[in-house]
Amino acid sequence: MEYHQGWLATEQTGKQAEWRTDPARSGPAGALGDIGTHAEQLATFVSGLLLEEVAAELTAFVPGRRLDDDASMLLRFEGAQEVC
Repeated sequence: MEYHQGWLATEQTGKQAEWRTDPARSGPAGALGDIGTHAEQLATFVSGLLLEEVAAELTAFVPGRRLDDDASMLLRFEGAQEVC
């Protein structure tokens, strides 16, 4: 699943960018907490499966940004079979 919101990939100003990139105002979760929660809810709703494990790589594209603005993730759902 992908959710592209590229406007934060560069230095931005304005109300939306200000609170999203300030951990004191938005919390420590960054892009994953902001947008990732919607992707998780959609995946569990559509599949009917519960999320069991998450592995993620978090990145900040803007130098000096204190929160991530990109996340790449692997999700394992309850009852999913491992493939070798």
